[in-house]
Amino acid sequence: MEITKPITFNTYKHHLFFLVYQLELWKKVEWKEVKQATRVIGNNLIDLYTGNLTVSEICSECLEKLNDLQIKNKSTFIESLQSNEYKKIKLSDNSVWILKIGKNEERFIHIHPAKYSPKSKRVRSSTLKTAIAVIYHSNLDNNLQTIDLKFINQIRIQKLNLSPVKSLQKNRGISQLINLFLNATGTTNIGLKYT
Repeated sequence: MEITKPITFNTYKHHLFFLVYQLELWKKVEWKEVKQATRVIGNNLIDLYTGNLTVSEICSECLEKLNDLQIKNKSTFIESLQSNEYKKIKLSDNSVWILKIGKNEERFIHIHPAKYSPKSKRVRSSTLKTAIAVIYHSNLDNNLQTIDLKFINQIRIQKLNLSPVKSLQKNRGISQLINLFLNATGTTNIGLKYT
């Protein structure tokens, strides 16, 4: 998957189905490689796109919108922002995206889902890393198991150097994100147990 220039798009932070695809690839590598790859997720609150547009489709639609606005290069993009630091656009699935100036000269348009955009979830980066690590480790050697608080905390402490969580709440936080991943993969043989 290649992101079209001049766009910068951190798919590890902002695209659920990219991560679902990556998890399939990561099953074939050691955990240290996965942990290293997920460092780009950072340590902040992030907006994770959960819609059905592919990375290529998102980039293409963003560029089409900019083209419609006669934005052809970095200087016309900066001019279009006027006094704002960003521009909001709506894509074909009604998701809203933020476009701002990127740090790379060749990739001067940085995109990510807008805060509370349709088809996105606002999550802590530690929650996203936990969901990735839990699913990775629950699938190891096809030894599928029930995911419960004990297992999640074991992963958080031993694999991510994070503090344990006190409880799992149905349809919130870690539970919600794990379920999003499981539903996206159609996985039915891993259960999430609230204990």
